[in-house]
Amino acid sequence: MAGGGVWTSPTAQQWGGRLSDQRNKYNSAVDRLDDELVAMIATTPEKCSPEEAKLWRMELGG
Repeated sequence: MAGGGVWTSPTAQQWGGRLSDQRNKYNSAVDRLDDELVAMIATTPEKCSPEEAKLWRMELGG
């Protein structure tokens, strides 16, 4: 669409700008979520006891 081969008009340019803005907001939100997830994972131990694993499975419904 940005190349002008699909839809060309002032409306197409305006729509393309809005779509680009939304994409940027979405990507920023996903990046923040990824940063939070990486930070959370970094604070968890690599292993847990079998008892703790069993409790987690029960809590998570597995």
